[in-house]
Amino acid sequence: MAKVYYDDFVLWLELLKRGYFAYGLSEDLMRYRVLSGSVSRNKIKSSIKVWHIYRDIEKLGILYSVWCFLHYTARGYLKYRVF
Repeated sequence: MAKVYYDDFVLWLELLKRGYFAYGLSEDLMRYRVLSGSVSRNKIKSSIKVWHIYRDIEKLGILYSVWCFLHYTARGYLKYRVF
């Protein structure tokens, strides 16, 4: 597998492609620190990384990549609007 920054995201996508299911839980299973200089904190750099995962790793077509990316940005906005 190619080296990517969001290796956990790529792993989840691979598991889902293999037919496994993912369910949301209403309880926290872990906590993590949010650092001001991290890639995931910089939303533009993070978005570029996700776009490259869609196109280069998942090999999604351009229209489907745009559709997925729009959902990614909308959910990201809803998730982080409180910060």
